[in-house]
Amino acid sequence: MLINTMKMLKRLLSYRSIKNEPIDEIVSFLNSDAGKLYQFQHKVDVLLFVIEEKVDINVKYVNVAANKLIKPIPDKYKLNISS
Repeated sequence: MLINTMKMLKRLLSYRSIKNEPIDEIVSFLNSDAGKLYQFQHKVDVLLFVIEEKVDINVKYVNVAANKLIKPIPDKYKLNISS
């Protein structure tokens, strides 16, 4: 649900920008914690796609990307995560 909502808001932002309509509220929402969550989810989805589909990429880059995702997570939530 969050993904579809965020995509809709980004499209609405583009539409309003083209029509020179106000966009401040949309920008504020996209820059809020909800927007950060959406970006995080997208990065996780891309990383999982690369791993699951065995995309031809150097495993070093996958590890770097995974570590960047894990780093901001508080330690108390990293129960079974090894970097």
